[in-house]
Amino acid sequence: MNILITGASRGIGHSTALLAGSKPNWNIGINYLRDAHSANSAVEEINTNNKTKTSSGGKAIALRGDISDEKDVHRIFSTFEEGVGGKIDGVVIKAGITAPALPLVDMSVERLKRMFDTNVLGAYLCAREAVRRIPQDSNGSIVIVSSGASRLGSPNEYVDYAGSKGAMDTLTIGLSKELGPRGVRVNAVRPGVIRTEIHEKGTGDAGRVERLGGQTPLGRAGEAEEVARAVVWLLGSEASYVTGALLDVAGGR
Repeated sequence: MNILITGASRGIGHSTALLAGSKPNWNIGINYLRDAHSANSAVEEINTNNKTKTSSGGKAIALRGDISDEKDVHRIFSTFEEGVGGKIDGVVIKAGITAPALPLVDMSVERLKRMFDTNVLGAYLCAREAVRRIPQDSNGSIVIVSSGASRLGSPNEYVDYAGSKGAMDTLTIGLSKELGPRGVRVNAVRPGVIRTEIHEKGTGDAGRVERLGGQTPLGRAGEAEEVARAVVWLLGSEASYVTGALLDVAGGR
C-alpha cells in the first residue's frame, strides 16, 4: 500500500503517519511545508523501525510542498509515486491552518483568503490529484481530516476555520458519490478537542484543551493517536464497505 499524507509533520498528521508506517508493506509519503525537522524525524522513525521487519517493512519519504499551489500538489504526488515505484493506493488530506481566535467582525480579508486558499482550495486540489492517481477498482481510499468545528461553528473564535471544514464535509459526501462506481472510497474524520498545539497557539490559553475536553461526555480531551486509528482504519480493507461517512472522533460532543 502506498499512502500519501498531507500535513503530516505535526499533530494528527504526524501520528497518522507513524501508525500507518507501522503497517506491513505500507509505504508512507509525509508531506510538510515548513517543519522539515519533524517530517524527517517521522521518516527516520518509520524507516528505522521497518528495518527490523525485513521483507514486511515499507518505507517513508518526506515531501515538501504547499498544498494550495497546484504545481506543488502535482510535484508532491509525482515525487511520491517515483519514490515508491508504484501507484498511490490512499491519500489522507490533513494539511490545513488555523489563525488566532477572533470574532468574524475582526477578521481581515487577508486572513480569510489564506484560510480558504489553504483549507478549501488545498483540499480540493489534493482530492482532484488523488482521483487522477488512484487506480479504478483498486479499493483505493481518500480520507479527509475535517473537524467537529464544522458542526459547532466555533463562534467568536474560528468561524472561518469552521466554514472551511464544512466545505470539506461537503467534498467528502459529493466525491464519495462520484468515485463509488470506480471502486474508490471517500470518507472524513472529524476530530473534536484533541490534545495538540493548535489550542494554545490559537488562543494563548494553555488550559483550553483540558477545559473543553472536560465538557465532553467522556470527560477528557482526545489524543492525536486516537484520531490516527480512525484514519488508518478507513484507509484499510477492514472499511471496504464504508464510503461517504463523516466519522466523529470527539468524545461524544
